[in-house]
Amino acid sequence: MMENVPVEFNCKVLARMLARAYVAEHTETEAISEAMLQLGDDEVSEALFKLIRDNEMHKMMIEAIIERLNFSIDEFKEYSIRTIGLRRFDFSDEFTVQQLNEILKWERWARDYYRELLKQDYSKISEELGDKAVEFIKDALRKLVQWEEGHIKLVENLMSKA
Repeated sequence: MMENVPVEFNCKVLARMLARAYVAEHTETEAISEAMLQLGDDEVSEALFKLIRDNEMHKMMIEAIIERLNFSIDEFKEYSIRTIGLRRFDFSDEFTVQQLNEILKWERWARDYYRELLKQDYSKISEELGDKAVEFIKDALRKLVQWEEGHIKLVENLMSKA
């Protein structure tokens, strides 16, 4: 019989779930970079560059949460890549709309994922780290949801012109 198996949403579970979001932010950046390589349009390139910049900031926000959860960033990054793995994209045979659609899927996934993380019961994390830490985490997740919603609008706008 196993004892002390975590059956609650705690710091470790949240960190593991954030690993998936971290890799998704990285993966989407790879898709956007590949799309930028294929698309010569200045307006599209500017918008895609903004997404890449924001995704790097999103990764830093996730790292800040991981630090609040008292986990090593290096171990977190290693766990993220080892467990979830990275994906590469080749858009050489695809049209702009297909490329943007792939990016849009990642943006929607991220928004929905951060929303679901916000809905979780943080009482165990609050016991472990205190209410201030939980508020910091939830505030970061709320900002990420808003940011992703802005990205969705931006990509949909690009698609309407493509």
